[in-house]
Amino acid sequence: TKRLDVAGRDITRYLIKLLLLRGYAFNRTADFETVRRIKEQFCYVGYDLKLENKLAQETTVLVRSYELPDGRIIKIGRERFMAPEALFSPGLIDVDSREGGMS
Repeated sequence: TKRLDVAGRDITRYLIKLLLLRGYAFNRTADFETVRRIKEQFCYVGYDLKLENKLAQETTVLVRSYELPDGRIIKIGRERFMAPEALFSPGLIDVDSREGGMS
């Protein structure tokens, strides 16, 4: 059995990637603290991933707004439970990379 070290910073990096897919560009170094705050305020581990995905696709129940330091408002939905999912599916992130980049 191989041990994989997945930490909060890995989840934050993955959240940056997920938010980029949603259309929000964050500078990995300058905006890391902002995305960390978003993660700590909104992310959660979903008990039933199928149900969470269904809610995310069919409703706006999971969508939350966050005001960035520059005053812009972003919306975060399925990213709230998908980012922490990397703790249980480390293949979503590249934890073997020396720089800790995304795969």
